[in-house]
Amino acid sequence: EEIKALGGKVFYVPNVKKSPAGFSGAYKKILQEGNYDAVHVNMLSAANIVPLKIARECGIPKVICHSHNDRAPGFLRNFLHRLFRSSVMKYATDFWACSDDAARWMFSKAVTENGAYEKIYNAISVEKYAFREEGREKLRKELGIEDCFVLGHVGRMEPQKNHKFLLEVFEELAGKDKKARLLL
Repeated sequence: EEIKALGGKVFYVPNVKKSPAGFSGAYKKILQEGNYDAVHVNMLSAANIVPLKIARECGIPKVICHSHNDRAPGFLRNFLHRLFRSSVMKYATDFWACSDDAARWMFSKAVTENGAYEKIYNAISVEKYAFREEGREKLRKELGIEDCFVLGHVGRMEPQKNHKFLLEVFEELAGKDKKARLLL
């Protein structure tokens, strides 16, 4: 509703994993019927190159590939990433990444070594999450961990967040401090 109120449009397309042909057809129709100057594609890997390819085929002048990962989970996704990674250079006109590692994962050496990409950090309102002593004490009391050493993690429960490593670190910590707590 907010997007519509601001003059934007909302399009619904089939899930690419459940209906690749349905997704491709709907996406292509949207691009052909619109008058778009740019398409911005957030990518976790090159396993799904379809949005970039269709955007180029539809004559979109600026096709942005925005890399958000430095690895992918699973054999199949990694295989597809390696298979289609070179196609990113073919279809994208602009290269963005949330970190240098994410750029190296997605883009060719020609792009990364020449700095031919824009680094765009993931944006959050840091003021909203600024430390507040009163909030800390209240939450610790609610959770019954006032006198504990607390290790906290905020993030999606996805492989790229490396929870396995976090649990290994916490296991070491808990072996040395029985009052250690891990909050996910």
